[in-house]
Parts: sequence; C-alpha cells; structure tokens
Amino acid sequence: MVSLTDKDSRQLAKRGLTGSRNILVALSGSLIDIDLVRMACFMARHSKGRVFVVHVMEVPRNLPLDAHLQDAEVDAILDRAIEAAEEVNYDVEAEVVQARDAGPGIVDEARDRDCSMIIMGLVPRYRFGRFDMGRTVPYVLEHATSRVFVVRESAQPNASEQ
Repeated sequence: MVSLTDKDSRQLAKRGLTGSRNILVALSGSLIDIDLVRMACFMARHSKGRVFVVHVMEVPRNLPLDAHLQDAEVDAILDRAIEAAEEVNYDVEAEVVQARDAGPGIVDEARDRDCSMIIMGLVPRYRFGRFDMGRTVPYVLEHATSRVFVVRESAQPNASEQ
C-alpha cells in the first residue's frame, strides 16, 4: 500500500516528479492498480492536477472498433480504482477505452487528455525462463510523449514459470 505524507509529496516535487498537472493511470486489473491510483492522487494533489484512470479493452480485429463491448470485470476494475481514490479523498475520472491494442490506446488517451505523466504497473512474467514485459509497457515507453512511470509489482518467479 502506498501512503505518502505531505513531506514525501514535497520531496517528490523537488525531484520534479509531481509537476504533472494531468496524470493518466493505466489500469490492468492487477492488485497493483490500487497503489498506482493512490500514488497518482498524491502526486496530482500537490500540483492541483487531475487524475484519469483508464482501462483499455482490446477489441478483436473481427469486430468494428466501436462495437459495444461490456464486461462486468472491467466495471469492477474501475470501481476499485474509484474507491482507492476516495480513500485518499481525491476525485478521479474513470473511463473504459476501446482499442485494437492496449499500448496505442494508452498513448492516444494520454495525448488526448493532455497528460504530462502516465503511470502503469508491471506484473512480472517469465517466458522460457526469462523476464518478459509483454507488449504494452515497451510500446508506451517508446511512443509516449509524456513521462512514463512504470511500477513493477514485487513477486518471485514460480518454478513452473521458469
């Protein structure tokens, strides 16, 4: 759980990490999402910025991009993010974005909302015994025009994953 005091927020500001007026938090549905939302709220509070929490639903290529997709799990992801923000007394704007791939959806949404920072989580995964970041995080790191803050969840690889 992330809990920053006002002194911590001032220290982050001195390092230039809280100057973001608008912060986009990319939700993945993992447990780290709650910590990311709290962190963004603390960072935005100091600069009086806005926090946008976004979950990207990937639309299969055989469907039109504007197809009406609904998923109860996605609603639960957004509800948990809103609750996390309410716990620290901060208002966030939550939205589901539909895109072919999550990476471009996150980058486009951050650009459209004039965000100066993207915060996203990384749950460690291992493929063929090697650490694998997947497709989304590398895409966002390469294509975002704003700062990108990636927080890696702490976990140990299971023997079955190696």
